[in-house]
Amino acid sequence: MVDSGYEDDSGDDPMKKYYNDEVYTTTQAAQISGFSVKKIQEWVDSGMLKGYRIPGTRKRNIPNKFLVDFLYESEIPFEATNLEAR
Repeated sequence: MVDSGYEDDSGDDPMKKYYNDEVYTTTQAAQISGFSVKKIQEWVDSGMLKGYRIPGTRKRNIPNKFLVDFLYESEIPFEATNLEAR
């Protein structure tokens, strides 16, 4: 089994408490993460941050889990974000 780095000794995902069903706009993701909207857009467009574009628009959406995973993998302290644990 490959170690993903996400599981603690109990086998639970330590990020699970931050997951929810929300989908964020780039503006919301920027407010949560503390980064600029432009930076969020660049990360989505480059594939660094998983998200998707709304067909026929310039808008991008980022599911909560992808934003949480990106922040965790980028070693951005959650205390520095506006994410709330469940």
